[in-house]
Amino acid sequence: DIDGALSTSPSTKYIVASTPDPLTAASPASADHLQRQPPPSSAPPFSARASSDTFEDDTASVKRMTLCRLCERCFPEEELEEHLKLCAATLALMDTQEDLNEECHILAHHLR
Repeated sequence: DIDGALSTSPSTKYIVASTPDPLTAASPASADHLQRQPPPSSAPPFSARASSDTFEDDTASVKRMTLCRLCERCFPEEELEEHLKLCAATLALMDTQEDLNEECHILAHHLR
C-alpha cells in the first residue's frame, strides 16, 4: 500500500526522481518516464521550431549527409571534425547539389 501511494502521488514522484533512493530502482518505468520529459523551459521553443521548420530541417539534414560524404574523401580524420563545423554553418546558403560541391571546395581551400 505504501509503494502504491508513493507511485501515484505527484509530489513524491519529483522527490524520488531527484534523490538517489531504493524506490527509484524498484520502479524503473516511472523513473524512466520522468527522466525522458524535457525541462519546461526548453519545451516551447523546441515544439515551435519543429512545427515551423520541418521542411527546412529535412533539407538541411540531406545536405549535411551529402556534405559529410564529400568531405570524408578530401580530409584526414583529424581535420574532418573542424571542417564539418564550417560546412554546417554554410548549409543554409546552399540550394542545389552544385552549390554543395562548390562550397565544399571553397572550404577545403580555407583549411589547406
